[in-house]
Amino acid sequence: MITKAFLRATIFLLAGLVIGLGITAPAQAEGPHCGATHITDRDRHALLRAKFFDHGEQGERREPEFVWESFCKYKKFGASARPEIEKLLAKATPPGRLYAVILLQQFDPKAATKILKTMKDDTTPIDYFRGCKGMHTTVGALATQLLKGEVIVKMEDEQKSHR
Repeated sequence: MITKAFLRATIFLLAGLVIGLGITAPAQAEGPHCGATHITDRDRHALLRAKFFDHGEQGERREPEFVWESFCKYKKFGASARPEIEKLLAKATPPGRLYAVILLQQFDPKAATKILKTMKDDTTPIDYFRGCKGMHTTVGALATQLLKGEVIVKMEDEQKSHR
């Protein structure tokens, strides 16, 4: 027979695991038309561990990369995904941080500009893909382009997702 003490200990242990592993509730969508109901762990990891920065589609088939599709999913959540975006800004790879600052630009341009100004002198190398062309550049060069108002990544409404 299960005792109350055993149940309390089990609940306490599970709560500790959830907190210790950083498991959070998914961000909620802001509109009924967005299609996504939450940001998945796979989406989080795609941006946290992004190895390159993708404009939106690659290769002759013009297929989007998963990292770009994850970026688009985050974009659908807007300001409600801010806690997730702030985690990306703090912990993601350089390409992931660029995606995160672009997401932040959508609902808090002042905060994004402040972050971009700190990134503009970053000489960390980054691979940037635009269609069939790939180039080696730096985080700072892409941040400078963003500060000038240039578009370095397609937004989802410019391209239909193949996910």
